[in-house]
Amino acid sequence: MWRLPGRANVRQLDTIATAEADSVPRHRCAVAVVAPHGVDSTQERSLYWWNLRSVGQGGWTILSFFDVDGPGGGSKTLERGGVRCQVDEEWDPGDDSDSAYVPSPSRAERTLCWRAARADAMGSLPQLADSIDGGLYPIGWSRAGLLAYVERVEWDPAPTQVVVTVRNLVTDEVIWTFSREMDEGSADFHAFWREPSALISQQLGRFRIDLTERGTVHPGTTLRYQGRTYSFEAVNTFTAIDDFDNRLSSSTVAVSSPELGRKVVFTQRAVPTREWITNAYVAGAIVSPFEPRAAVIYVQTQHGFEGAQYKHRSAIGAHLTVGFGGGR
Repeated sequence: MWRLPGRANVRQLDTIATAEADSVPRHRCAVAVVAPHGVDSTQERSLYWWNLRSVGQGGWTILSFFDVDGPGGGSKTLERGGVRCQVDEEWDPGDDSDSAYVPSPSRAERTLCWRAARADAMGSLPQLADSIDGGLYPIGWSRAGLLAYVERVEWDPAPTQVVVTVRNLVTDEVIWTFSREMDEGSADFHAFWREPSALISQQLGRFRIDLTERGTVHPGTTLRYQGRTYSFEAVNTFTAIDDFDNRLSSSTVAVSSPELGRKVVFTQRAVPTREWITNAYVAGAIVSPFEPRAAVIYVQTQHGFEGAQYKHRSAIGAHLTVGFGGGR
């Protein structure tokens, strides 16, 4: 379709490259298009990828989609019949702060397509089992202190989000995350999160997540580990906005053991009141199968649409033998 207007330069080639959705170098088919003088609205409506912005169009499943700031553009990753394509688009959005600025008409589109990888050799994605706080499920651990988990995130009236996260529980850094909106009418969360299995399995394999070792799930604020008792607590302070509204202003998460003492594993000293965070609590912990380390599941609740309470869950690392009395 790009060639029909006669205003675009189109190049096709086979290459070995990485992609945003796949960091492993693979054989891929690449198509690069540049239209220095742009295309008109009629021509634009005939462009294949430009119009694939809804799940299911043309038989494609959209795995991810985002627009970028600055020089205009966007990127989406789609899959159909075992073929995955990443499409990057660029255009000049203009400058609202400069009335004299004349945007360039140039448009560019770059497409990479490849055969989706099979699930990692460690196994296909597991069925989910025990959850914490009704929406967070462990997927697996690595021997380096990484935990992979999936969440069902409700943001009514927005669509339900399925979020897969790999977090380093030594540094508490999120090192990879992937999210999808559940299709309207798709009620089976347990099946839906596994649909992009090749993409997720590939990333979990990259971080050496063992899908057969999900650790031990402990809902609540206490657990027993190797003969010791541990308790977890969130210590919060609040700011009174008016007679009916208190908002979280600071929060600390601590781990205590009668045998070892107490230590603080998380502190947030200034919670912006504009965020409407109304409370915070510990919902449970997941203990690593490889070392004495726990993921403390910490939840902040946010006042939302028409009085709804939304939840922000995170995993905080806590070594179960080191750092009591100071440090981690």
